[in-house]
Amino acid sequence: MRPETLPCCHLCGERCAVEEIAGAGFGRAADLRCEACSAEAPGFARAFAFGPYSGNLRALIRLHKFEGTQELAVPLGARLATVLRSVAAETEAPVLHVVAVPLFGSRRRYNQSEQMADAALRELRRSGEAGRFLAAHRVLRRVRATESQSHLTPAQRKKNVRGAFAVRGDVIGWTAVVVDDVYTTGATAAECTRTLREAGAANVYVVTLARTQPERVERWGALDLG
Repeated sequence: MRPETLPCCHLCGERCAVEEIAGAGFGRAADLRCEACSAEAPGFARAFAFGPYSGNLRALIRLHKFEGTQELAVPLGARLATVLRSVAAETEAPVLHVVAVPLFGSRRRYNQSEQMADAALRELRRSGEAGRFLAAHRVLRRVRATESQSHLTPAQRKKNVRGAFAVRGDVIGWTAVVVDDVYTTGATAAECTRTLREAGAANVYVVTLARTQPERVERWGALDLG
């Protein structure tokens, strides 16, 4: 099998190695777990992404995030809306609270994830599908600055965001949908999930516009993952 044709982990979306597929007995897709999720299941129910972090999608995300091209939130939000539809089809929860990953202080003039999430909700409203979704960005805040994750190893990323978030308000019983632009190792998503679950959220889904699929080798420091 070529790497790009390998199926992905049902929980986090990581492309699975051949031995992991064989370990699952080549059974149902819902049984497939990557090595990390097999060792320790993530706190979230499932992570969804619109597509791989490559090509035009990668270029658009970087323009929106780093170059101040805020008008791109609209077309990117339309793509994100398709992912939110997948979450709605996955769960019977009557209300899905959409929570964009927060920034710390004034690191950037705008939160690209919040802009995309709001644009996605507007798209769903236009098509009459927004009834179950409720924007709740302010419930999660970043309480300390963190180092850029771009060139950190998976272990360093996890340590970098540990304790970086806090819940403001009541989330008891919520089904939350954490929205970010890119899912790389899942460290940020996992920490947001842990924070929400410890505050009483019943379930958490993770939605991103893109999912990186780095080669399964130890060369994180050389990758430009954004």
